[in-house]
Amino acid sequence: SNAVFDTGIWTEEVLKARAAHYGLSVEEYKTKNLLKVEVSSYDVAEMVAEMCGPLFAKTTGSGVPIDGGSDRVV
Repeated sequence: SNAVFDTGIWTEEVLKARAAHYGLSVEEYKTKNLLKVEVSSYDVAEMVAEMCGPLFAKTTGSGVPIDGGSDRVV
């Protein structure tokens, strides 16, 4: 089976709380990753659409983080 998991982390309330926890502005928090970019639901949708195509036809059981290279997990 296939699944896309939503973290639900991008609500304004959660963003403000998480940014404050790290001593950052919301904008700084949203781009605090190795690529220094904000990751949006559009980015996730593009990856999901690509994975439905022939390039990923033989890929199974893979976890693909779309996080810009989160520095909290690297």
